[in-house]
Amino acid sequence: MINQMKATIEQHNLIQKKDVIVVGLSGGPDSLAMMQALIELKETYEIDLIAVHINHMFRGALADADEAFVKAFCESKGIRCYAFREPIESIALESGKSFEETGRERRYERFNQVLKEVQGHKIAVAQNKNDVVETFMINLMRGAGIEGLASIDYRRGPIIRPLLDIERSKIEQFCRDRNLSPQIDHTNQENDYTRNKMRNIVLPYLKETFNPSIMEVLSRTIVVMKKEKIFWQQYVEKLFAECCFWEKEEIVIELSTFDRKTEAEKDHLLRYVIELLRGNLVNISSSTIQSIHQLTQTGTYILIDSDYMVMRSYDQLIFKQKAKQNNDIVQTPRLYCKCVDVKEAIHYSRNNRQIHIDADQVKGKLAFRHRQAGDRIRPLGMKGSKKVKDILIDKKVPQNLRDELWLLTDSEKIIWIEDIVINESCKVTKNTKSVMIIGFVDIVEIQ
Repeated sequence: MINQMKATIEQHNLIQKKDVIVVGLSGGPDSLAMMQALIELKETYEIDLIAVHINHMFRGALADADEAFVKAFCESKGIRCYAFREPIESIALESGKSFEETGRERRYERFNQVLKEVQGHKIAVAQNKNDVVETFMINLMRGAGIEGLASIDYRRGPIIRPLLDIERSKIEQFCRDRNLSPQIDHTNQENDYTRNKMRNIVLPYLKETFNPSIMEVLSRTIVVMKKEKIFWQQYVEKLFAECCFWEKEEIVIELSTFDRKTEAEKDHLLRYVIELLRGNLVNISSSTIQSIHQLTQTGTYILIDSDYMVMRSYDQLIFKQKAKQNNDIVQTPRLYCKCVDVKEAIHYSRNNRQIHIDADQVKGKLAFRHRQAGDRIRPLGMKGSKKVKDILIDKKVPQNLRDELWLLTDSEKIIWIEDIVINESCKVTKNTKSVMIIGFVDIVEIQ
């Protein structure tokens, strides 16, 4: 195992000489074997090792025993050890996230905390070859793209995974050969979680029923996916430069260019934009991407997650963070406004963020607000008024986003529903003398 791990380190340039490495040490077979192997390679790479243990406080006395074991092991090996206690169950319930996701987030928060404190260079975690195949299968079931099917990276930022080419059975044999006595988490045998079901049910069934070498077969497929991932990572940057631009904290895709790309190029670009915006592609499946393709009408939305959304606006897709409320105080957008002679108005663009209205039809002060019960507006082109609620339903705006749209009002009426429609009574006509240009961005002339 040592030779295979060293080959992985060399091939993927995971460790440099004199690195200070923070090692995630749960006390289980994988992390214990990795720590022991790194100790044996310590002189070769001239590295310094620091252990970090997270007690998730799931299993009561058993979890405390794991913590005590890790501390004793580190003391016997002369390794500095940081141990943290995190009530993952209560944190997960409070945040609404799964226990697995919450645990993962807290672990990496603590790893990075220690990395900074000790001025370290790398964070070593102990996923192995079986984990790679399990992750591939889980992502396959979720309809993931190449990024998900490429499974787990050898390195990402400071995180390194030296065991990725080593099967779990060889790791367990290494523990026996070194007389290590890892702690066994018996919850790994329970099939309450997706990964345990994949590990304990699905893959053994595939091995027995279809192919005894299923692990190797899938591993070869994953290698192909990793190569594809590297190609697309480089190519998609070119696509971004052609089709997209940043607008403050939003990313805008120009559909006039985007629509000329192949389906594969479009899908990869959408994933790339999402990752740029939110920092990861967790839970972004092919159905998410397909839903974005189906945004064909101005005003329609797709919720990426609880914090980010994609909105169709005329000939653009706008990826942005949802409006937030802070201590129940709504932060209204900044209003840009300019009045010009009707003949000059042709020099100013009209788009999803900038409208033209008849200035003489504005009564009193302009203000932004969210919708209220009973709100009505006379949509452009209609003779009578219509409930704002019904307009949003007709435009297929998701219910959870309807209360976040901004309405521009004067002292008498609603003038504009953000990115949806303006009031018929405010439109520019042949009798208009002065045009008011209103938008969410600085008013600029067409070049």
